[in-house]
Amino acid sequence: MGVISNKVKNLNSFIRHRWKLHLFPEGKKRNSILSTRAEIEPVLSIKHFKYFRRLVAVALALLWLSPTLLVRSERPQPADAIVVIGGDHKPARIAKAIQLYQAGYAPYILLSAGNGVFEGNANISEAWVLKRLAVESGIPVSAILLEADSLSTVQNAGFTAKIAQAHDWNHILLVTSHFQSRRAAWLFRQHYPSDIIIQVIPADGCTLCWLVQPDQAKVVGYEWFHTARQSLGLWNADESLP
Repeated sequence: MGVISNKVKNLNSFIRHRWKLHLFPEGKKRNSILSTRAEIEPVLSIKHFKYFRRLVAVALALLWLSPTLLVRSERPQPADAIVVIGGDHKPARIAKAIQLYQAGYAPYILLSAGNGVFEGNANISEAWVLKRLAVESGIPVSAILLEADSLSTVQNAGFTAKIAQAHDWNHILLVTSHFQSRRAAWLFRQHYPSDIIIQVIPADGCTLCWLVQPDQAKVVGYEWFHTARQSLGLWNADESLP
């Protein structure tokens, strides 16, 4: 009986083995797997390429538009004074202030710029250079106030806040460069009393031209760096107030 039982078991094993080979031949399985991979891989490659292309397009769009986050611009309203802060040694800021003054938006222009500017061999405060440009454009000397000690935007804000309080101003128009406008507005609101209205009017500029203008690309990088640094509370030595 034991011999017969073993033979039956061997026969069953043989039949099952042959049945599996019939249903799933090794070569057929291998060919099936390879063909499936060959069909799937091109599909995955196309999907990955489309995803990568969209990702690159979104990244480029964000890169192109990111400088717009640095810009803050408001519609000017009649105010007590126009506050111009220096820094780029270019006439665009004072030109905007002159335009606002001549349009009757405020009776005074306060020039805040203590950094030196070389004219020939002389190193003079930028505030005096801006004043000269304003007077040459027809602004009365009596309408111009100077703050010539500030060396940073933080000091621009702190020093002009004292002048604004001394003159009982309730509303100022802040003029600065295009890409500095949002950061300047934030710093001024930190140092001015909350009851003084601050409207930011940036000088004329092209927000989306920075990719083709190397000097503007440098400004964008500078502003992003200092925006991040100051947001983290990391202040330079020239950003302290007496």
